[in-house]
Amino acid sequence: MNGAFMKKRIFFSAIAIAVVLTGCGVSKKQLDSASERLDKLTSSGLPDSLLFTAKSDLFDAKQAQKDNQGSLVKECYKRAIEAMENAESVLTQSLSEKKPQMVNRLAALKESAKTELTGMHQTAIDSVLDSINTLIEKDWILEAEKHASFADTLLASLKEQQVQATKLRGVILGTWKFEKHITSSVDYTVDAKEEKIFTFLPDGKATFVEQKKGKSGHSLKEDWRFESYGTWDIKGDTIHVKTSRFACVKQNFEEEKMVNGKPVWEKANKPTYDSTITDGSQDRFVTYTSLMDDFKKN
Repeated sequence: MNGAFMKKRIFFSAIAIAVVLTGCGVSKKQLDSASERLDKLTSSGLPDSLLFTAKSDLFDAKQAQKDNQGSLVKECYKRAIEAMENAESVLTQSLSEKKPQMVNRLAALKESAKTELTGMHQTAIDSVLDSINTLIEKDWILEAEKHASFADTLLASLKEQQVQATKLRGVILGTWKFEKHITSSVDYTVDAKEEKIFTFLPDGKATFVEQKKGKSGHSLKEDWRFESYGTWDIKGDTIHVKTSRFACVKQNFEEEKMVNGKPVWEKANKPTYDSTITDGSQDRFVTYTSLMDDFKKN
């Protein structure tokens, strides 16, 4: 009887020790709380390099808990918390010290863009400056710093591009035509003419015409013309035509088909249309080098 009693006491003592050890370990609630803390830091805009250790150690802690490795859970959890505390310290410093600096830096960038850039060159940097402003408002200061460094480089590049564009602007004015004569060494009856015509006016307006007429293949004849109307600008050495109106003047086709063993040309004409364009789908661009190499100025 006494032996049985002693065995029960030993058994219950072992349970008590296990309970104590478990109580001294890291609970699932603590790990979940740490995950929430890490998610908040991640959403603060801190770079991944600063949070890598915390993420790695917290992952290991959770995995160790699944494997019932209590001591490893505690060790990994402790390292993860220390890494998060370090990240929070960096974040606090970035808000208290760097945020005012970033506000002033953004103001300086905006002023430089406003006074030193125009047209498409100014537009090219506006979206970057807007993103920096958004990051500052969200307190993502370290990420804002990265965007600001890119903006500095972009500003310098755009200033150089604008100098180049200013030199080319006057040269570009006028009408430029590309012509291509389509023939075939296999079928001597193939004979068509393709044209592309850009017109750049001093008031910023522009037109672009594409047309083709003639027998362009063994069994195809084409006669079509498309006209684009809009405005033009130049960024660096590239001319951009922003199309606001697109007209299909004609699109007539003939296809050769065999009917009762004889070749017959059948018309396959398509309707014309004149449309207002707002989605940029008909915008065009051409580099100055391509304009000089492929087009002739009238």
